[in-house]
Amino acid sequence: MDERPAYLSPTQARVLERGLRLTAKLLQSPGDFVADARAKRRVTKARPSNTFTELSPHEALAENGFAVFHGLLSQDECQRLATELRERHLTPEMREYTSIDAVNRSASVRELLFEPRIAAAVELAIQAKPKFLQISDIQIDHDHTVWHRDGAFRDPGGLDFVDRSAPYRAVKIILYLESEGAGLAMMPGSHVAARQQHDIESASLNQVPMSMLIRPGVLANRRLTNHEKAGAVVWCASVGDALVFDERMFHRGRRIEGESLTTQQRGRKLTVAFAFGSDDVHSSRLHSYFRYARPDLRFAPMSRELVSRLETAGMALSRGYDNHFKNAPEELRSSWQRRGTDVDALVASVSK
Repeated sequence: MDERPAYLSPTQARVLERGLRLTAKLLQSPGDFVADARAKRRVTKARPSNTFTELSPHEALAENGFAVFHGLLSQDECQRLATELRERHLTPEMREYTSIDAVNRSASVRELLFEPRIAAAVELAIQAKPKFLQISDIQIDHDHTVWHRDGAFRDPGGLDFVDRSAPYRAVKIILYLESEGAGLAMMPGSHVAARQQHDIESASLNQVPMSMLIRPGVLANRRLTNHEKAGAVVWCASVGDALVFDERMFHRGRRIEGESLTTQQRGRKLTVAFAFGSDDVHSSRLHSYFRYARPDLRFAPMSRELVSRLETAGMALSRGYDNHFKNAPEELRSSWQRRGTDVDALVASVSK
């Protein structure tokens, strides 16, 4: 059963979002807060009030496929956690580090999962009580620069797009603990439908020009023009920012130098990401896809202790974390798999 409360009007949602940002900012020192407020007034004053139509996080996610929460975590929090993760995971001989299933592999990430501001931001975006889907990762000085979707069914006719038994509300939230020109390129609106087979469409997007660069301090949750929707939107993150996006949306990691994009991985970047969704079949499919249908990724079972904490926090799937595809193995025939995967063998293995 959907646990959503009676959700508010867009105006009320925007008021709640501002309250969430204010709470995050107040965790910084008072001096930082005052300086930030003055800087924000200067930015607002320099921009005509009628330039953009501001959207609530939920509206932005629905229309564009993504929503931004500026300063969700404080600078001090980010510095402490980033230092801890670098010391534990990045050895001197390594240039970069990426870890999937990070909640199982890092106690620090596991604790961060239960930070209330994270779930609150996701709830504002999806308008439902968020359930954790186990998918999580750490990226240190790494960018995944190939256009891709993160959903399980990425092609035209895939269940992510055609199953209307419940609204699709599976999202990823990326927390930027370090960012020197780090950001994400996104194809706004690509979460609504798949036009071509995933890998073909991914390659074709390399020819799509950037239509807009959203720099720090610029309103990101806004209505986009037709011109902006026709190209790639590139958002540049500041430390403490969080980005929530629909798992079906095409995206790739990018770096920004001045007003230009670069594929050079210069500067520090450290992100932690979690996948959440509403309590429905789409979320169960996404969890089971990564946990059970992608053995190449080596997701491990979550401990009973972790699942118990999720249940206590109201963040666990009511269906549990068993394999959804055990009772629906044929669904996997339309899932995205790496080239060379024996789908017949996969279907047979999950149905045992």
